[in-house]
Amino acid sequence: MNICCVKKTVLAFLFFSYSLWANQAEFIRSLAKHVVVSAEHYENLLEFATTAKKSFAVEDFESDHNILFEQYPELKNHIPYIKLSSGPTPVRELEDLSVANQGKVYMKMDGYTGRKTGDTQWFGGNKVRKLEFLLADALQKGARSIVTMGALGSNHVVATASCCKQLGLGCHAFLTPQPITDVVERNYSLMHQYDAKITKASTKQERDQQTVEAYLESQRKKGETPYFIPTGGSNPLGILGYIEGLSELCEQILEEQIEEPDVMYVACGTGGTAAGLLLGLRVIGLDEMKLKIVAIEPDNVSHTMKKRIFKLFHEANELLHKFDPTIEKYDLTENDIDITFAYHGGEYGVVSPQAQEAIDYMLKTHAIKLDPTYTAKAFAAFKDDIKKGKVKGKNVLFWNTFCEHVEPQHKVALQNMQGSTDKKRTTQPHPRREKKAKSIALHLFGPSIGESSHQANGAYATNP
Repeated sequence: MNICCVKKTVLAFLFFSYSLWANQAEFIRSLAKHVVVSAEHYENLLEFATTAKKSFAVEDFESDHNILFEQYPELKNHIPYIKLSSGPTPVRELEDLSVANQGKVYMKMDGYTGRKTGDTQWFGGNKVRKLEFLLADALQKGARSIVTMGALGSNHVVATASCCKQLGLGCHAFLTPQPITDVVERNYSLMHQYDAKITKASTKQERDQQTVEAYLESQRKKGETPYFIPTGGSNPLGILGYIEGLSELCEQILEEQIEEPDVMYVACGTGGTAAGLLLGLRVIGLDEMKLKIVAIEPDNVSHTMKKRIFKLFHEANELLHKFDPTIEKYDLTENDIDITFAYHGGEYGVVSPQAQEAIDYMLKTHAIKLDPTYTAKAFAAFKDDIKKGKVKGKNVLFWNTFCEHVEPQHKVALQNMQGSTDKKRTTQPHPRREKKAKSIALHLFGPSIGESSHQANGAYATNP
């Protein structure tokens, strides 16, 4: 082999190593941002990778019609985006409630974000808006697969698997317990239909360990680093999808499809949708609307949710300001959002009587399906506030995040299993690698993550 060939080989190896380790660092940073981890533990894990960053070219991917980029063109040079939705999603008036409220009552049908290609109707819902930013970032970082987390019937996992299949990306989902309902069974079947690799865990701590193990296995077998997306797709990049969503609603108001709402209700799981809407009001310049947002939380996490929403709001605001200084750094006060915890039904995923009543009412009166975990509980709060006269005379809008109209081609039987993988391993994990994964998971996530506090008779129950 001559000197020239040797140099080319060495340069190729160095470039490959640089890209590989850069993506490792990115993966580790993404994980660390979404769990409680001390600086010491973070450094212990980060020693497995360098802090180099891999550049990307935004223009390589179609950005299509993006209202945020139209208003702030400089953002397009820095923030990845790829069109995966079929918006604008329709807004319907619920006439009987308008009469009762003496003010207009609307529903934004955001379950219809999924595209249709040929005879295939892809999954929709609020997560698709987030994935337009997250998966564009994954592609531009050279990822070939996605690692994400959720509950057994997670809408986020279904949407991620659906979008990954459209883009030719692999999807590995780590699932934790949740009570089984018809919607959970449907979503679980759709995950399989979209070719997601599914690993079940009994606890969040076990799920975190399995995620790190999958990362190490990907490095060992393929020399690749997957792209990590947190539960709900709720990180500063992901929530930009709901600045776009709010911009879409504003266009519908300007086109006089609906009257300007005074109050907006939305289900709140990981806080990303609510944070994106709050930021959107300011970034798009709609502060004068004085729109009040009411978020309904389906789990009893009153001690953390508002703090999480504020954190997402400010981190996403900082991201936008960094790339376009004309976007101000905005304030967010306690009065800008109400978070209601009175409708969770005692446990995440449990079908409460109020949720079931909301499901029955909407199906019978408006032929609209709600899901028992999120939108039914949120709508129960929405309807109660109308009944009690809390929004009397005001125009109110319910942002329906549930994809109601996509069904699997085949049902996949759900077994009440814990800690299992639907695609069996051909080989057992090596004891040393398993020990290493446990050690890294402990360093990264710490013992405070622990067991899920919501487990009943082995049924699956944790935040998706």
